[in-house]
Amino acid sequence: MSHLPKPDQQIRLIQLPDKLPGKDVKMELKVNTFELSEKPKYHALSYTWGPAIRESAPARLRPEEFVHLERPASDLGIFCNGQEVHITQSLLEGL
Repeated sequence: MSHLPKPDQQIRLIQLPDKLPGKDVKMELKVNTFELSEKPKYHALSYTWGPAIRESAPARLRPEEFVHLERPASDLGIFCNGQEVHITQSLLEGL
């Protein structure tokens, strides 16, 4: 995905489907760009991209030694603007 042309004046929002898909159907999302002046209404979900690391990891471990406790699984994919994206279980549940 390319950078926003006017990052201080625009925001990207993900549009969720009106109806959740069945168990064996992958969710289809759309990313739309809005001008902040439009004041689009939205709900926020806080999420950190990248490997999941539990806060309970022992302090003596260096970051590169952490075991990634939550990994994207091949069956945890969604479609975003027509492209498949693999996500973690916690993000899927949040959506």
